[in-house]
Amino acid sequence: MLFDCSVKSNPITTAEANEIIEIFGLLDSVNPASRYKAVILDRETKKNFDRVIEVHEILDRNASSVQILDEKRQSESYLEAVYFIKPTAYNIECIAADFTRAPTRYACAHIFVTSNISDELLVKLKNSATGRYLKRLEIVHIDFWTLESQVFTLDDPFAIEQYYSSQCHDLVTKLVKKVASQLVGVCVMLDEYPIIRFYKPTSAIHEAHVLPFMIADEFQKQMDDYLRNNPNFKGVSEQRGRSVFLILDRSIDPFAPFLHEFTFQAMAYDLLPVKDGLKVEYFVDGKTGKEKVEGVISEKDPDWVGLRHLHMQEVIEKLTEKMDRLKTDNPHFAASQIGNGNSGGNTTVSDLQDMVASLPAFMETKDRFALNLHMASECMEILQRKGLSDIADVEQTVTLGVGADGIKPKNLADEFIALIADPNLGKAEKVRLVMLYSLHRGGLIEADYKKLMHHSGLDDTDIDVIRNMTVFGHPTFKTTLGKLKQSKLPKSYFSHSTEDVYSVSRFVPGVKNVVASAIERTLSADEFPYTKYEPTEGHDEMEVQASLRNPRQRAVWAKTTATSLNKQRVFVYMAGGFTQSEARSIYELNKKYPKEIIIGGDQVITPNNFLRILSRLSVSRKQLNLPCDQPKQQVPQHLFESDRQNRPSANQATPASTPAGQQASRPSSSKASSSTTQPERPPIKEKKSRFGKFFK
Repeated sequence: MLFDCSVKSNPITTAEANEIIEIFGLLDSVNPASRYKAVILDRETKKNFDRVIEVHEILDRNASSVQILDEKRQSESYLEAVYFIKPTAYNIECIAADFTRAPTRYACAHIFVTSNISDELLVKLKNSATGRYLKRLEIVHIDFWTLESQVFTLDDPFAIEQYYSSQCHDLVTKLVKKVASQLVGVCVMLDEYPIIRFYKPTSAIHEAHVLPFMIADEFQKQMDDYLRNNPNFKGVSEQRGRSVFLILDRSIDPFAPFLHEFTFQAMAYDLLPVKDGLKVEYFVDGKTGKEKVEGVISEKDPDWVGLRHLHMQEVIEKLTEKMDRLKTDNPHFAASQIGNGNSGGNTTVSDLQDMVASLPAFMETKDRFALNLHMASECMEILQRKGLSDIADVEQTVTLGVGADGIKPKNLADEFIALIADPNLGKAEKVRLVMLYSLHRGGLIEADYKKLMHHSGLDDTDIDVIRNMTVFGHPTFKTTLGKLKQSKLPKSYFSHSTEDVYSVSRFVPGVKNVVASAIERTLSADEFPYTKYEPTEGHDEMEVQASLRNPRQRAVWAKTTATSLNKQRVFVYMAGGFTQSEARSIYELNKKYPKEIIIGGDQVITPNNFLRILSRLSVSRKQLNLPCDQPKQQVPQHLFESDRQNRPSANQATPASTPAGQQASRPSSSKASSSTTQPERPPIKEKKSRFGKFFK
């Protein structure tokens, strides 16, 4: 590893390996007489596969081709087709088009759906042209994304609007069922039948306070259904113990999405234009000058994994230490620096970039070095140019009510006003500051907002963003002077750090304190009740449980070391999404406790993204432009058209190196398969995933 950041290995490698084993197992289970089969993926599933598998690896599993469901595809009527799809009406209709033609595009269909298929879609599939050719239908429960070793998302960037917008009340129940199904998938994949707890605020003043209960209740029902219908599902390990699943929402901590963070990953996602959550563009020196390249932030990069949760100051120190080591090991570089006029011994991030590019020994890892160095350099440049340290210090004090010395400052209001009045401060930073101040005060009256608008230059649209934060149960507006009674305000779970930390990093996210309390057995059962099994006196969910069917039968807690693979799991689902700071806090808890703690949510939210979402909560349903409100997607006509006259010969087949999103294939067999007879349709089978230990 380039940097010694106490990261011994990249934990995602094992997770990816387990997913590959699962997908390969499904592919290998289809063994037609013709040996080869066609593999077809919908676009979303293709994106999921691309994270862990390359096209050639699928082709190596006796696949004649790997193709996109709704793109033009050559007929291979002598082959059996293997479909991996999300269970949607559009995907079902696209498959039906393959078997509406005469002759059919494939001999028969093996369909693997990535989550539960509704009764309506099941009937649709059975009654379609596919029904006569359906040889296999299984649910494989992989409808979620593992971003990191301890982090997953449900990949729904519109969840907050659907949960909290007054225009979307009719969508909530459907979304809750979908989310519950995806959470069941997480548990099935990891062989867990968890004890489920949810947040129940004791002083709820907002309409959505029942959301954690709704999700937890539906999750419990679907989990029980799976357990009942799959008697071989264990769901608990005597060594690992029964897991705990916490269902939370943003009301436990409204501050985390707005604070500036100074750890590498959080700062990069806040300040830099990261595309699709993992792509960053930057320039490198090429043969003809500066060339634009696109780097991918990856769990496969051990240097990124080692640096991402460090404070930026420490990141720069690590880079500098590495530079000094490389200069010692490569005297010719030091000489070239002197020749370039840098003889003072003061090296920069740019120096390191130049050095890495010039060292042949680092050619294989040059791209990942360049990406990390670029992000660090850009973050530091923005930090210094915008004076983010000064902004963050005020943010921390406004949020926590005390300064770095633990004393309430007397001139906080003056500092706050002076900062938002600074014409060089961006509008987004001003909105974040006013949001934090308003939340800390329990809301402000209209007259106060008018004054703040005058000082800051914010307009009514910006204040509406702040007003919309009220949907999460934390008032930002009030009608009378003075603070609301504490009993009427939601309980705050964030805290001031008691550890030796940077002054701009004193804030401890609420989710960290909630999870820590659950592990330490101090989490209130009134505020975080159980959906089904409440431990008896003298026992709790943090003990190893020997029997799944009898939750009150317990085994003695098995002592394990911090590196044990049999650590009890604690899951967290944050409705709407979680922040990078909250994800980091989960890694910190993993180091502190002998547990495996995993956080998930509908998406990873960044400050600017969250502000954009808040601005949408008061617009009309039409303006939300939700995917579910779009016109019904029509099956492309080319799927029904005959391609018999345009079929390529074997030596014209697309090579396996075809870029993602296009057809990839191996030469077609010239012999028709003996399996072209129409198989009888079997009953649907729900497959228990073999991922085993996805996260570790």
